[in-house]
Amino acid sequence: MYGEWTSQAGFINGMPVKIRVMKDCIVITQQNPRELWGCIERMSVTYIN
Repeated sequence: MYGEWTSQAGFINGMPVKIRVMKDCIVITQQNPRELWGCIERMSVTYIN
């Protein structure tokens, strides 16, 4: 995302965002970093050689 509107809306460069698309509506909000870590912790990782 880029443009003047991003800073006017309170977003900063590199900020994680959540984008939700619904009928006739797009909602862009700041992604909570704790929520991101929760997603990572729930993923299982397996070493494959």
